[in-house]
Amino acid sequence: MTLTTLDESIDLVVRPVQGEEPAALRVGIVQSPVLNTIYHKHPMQLTLDTGATSNMVPDSSSKLYGFPIILASQMARQADGVTPMDVIGKVHCSLTPGQWTFELDALVICQLDVDILAGNPSWCATTLLFALQNVRLR
Repeated sequence: MTLTTLDESIDLVVRPVQGEEPAALRVGIVQSPVLNTIYHKHPMQLTLDTGATSNMVPDSSSKLYGFPIILASQMARQADGVTPMDVIGKVHCSLTPGQWTFELDALVICQLDVDILAGNPSWCATTLLFALQNVRLR
């Protein structure tokens, strides 16, 4: 394989589409998948977010579902990597999606627009959980 370097004289600019009227392209938006689960007979939804590096629960949901909150000194930032989030504590609880038990470790924060944000740690565990559901032992 031969590697070539880019010459500065090469034009890498994409030319605009020529037309009578301006064109606008839309970006497709897909709703995040959710995992329906239960905690002490309370049905709840975990919003799966593969871009989140931790699991998060808003303070209002932790109170609603009765999650025991433990003090935490951990910090969290929003997706921009700069803006801090107000961390109140952390929770550890067992959730039951179907016949399996799923351990949730999450930071409790002041505000969030979903009941539970399940980031990469949960995504990995959930993927394993679904894989196990599809395996049949002989």
